[in-house]
Amino acid sequence: MERYVRIVEGILAYQFGRAAARAMLDGEVEVRVCRGRPREIFVDGRRLCTIRASDGLASLAPEGARRLHEVTEFPEHRVVCSEEWADAVRRGRDLFCEYAVEGWEELRPGDECLVVTEDDELLAVGRARLSGWEVRYFEDGVAVRVRRGLG
Repeated sequence: MERYVRIVEGILAYQFGRAAARAMLDGEVEVRVCRGRPREIFVDGRRLCTIRASDGLASLAPEGARRLHEVTEFPEHRVVCSEEWADAVRRGRDLFCEYAVEGWEELRPGDECLVVTEDDELLAVGRARLSGWEVRYFEDGVAVRVRRGLG
C-alpha cells in the first residue's frame, strides 16, 4: 500500500507542488486500487480525490479542495469569481468569463483549480477551460467547468 501512497503523492506534487501534496496527504491515507492502479484516495476517512483513468491526474473532491485551499496562498491554483455570480458557482454552476475577475498566472487549460471570491472564500472546485491570464481578457464562454460547488 505504501507504494500507491508514493504514486499518489507524486501525482499531487506534479499538479500542485511537493509541499501542497505532503500537506494534503497528512493523516491516515487509504488508496483504493482498481486493476493495479490507484483510483480513489481517502484521508482520515474522507475522499480527497479520484485519479482519472484518461490522463492519470487527480480530480479533487470537496475535501481535497478544502485542503488545497488551506495549504496554498492566494492566488495559487485559483480563479476569482465576482460577487454577483458567487452564489451560482457555490451551487455548482460553471464560472463564465464575464464573471471571472482574475486567474492565477500559471494556470493552464485543463488544470484543476479552485473558484474563490475576491476575499478568498472557497466556492467550488473544477477544471480550468482557459489559462489564468486569458480569464481577464475573454468575455464569452466558460472560464472554469465547475465539478462541485461547496456551498
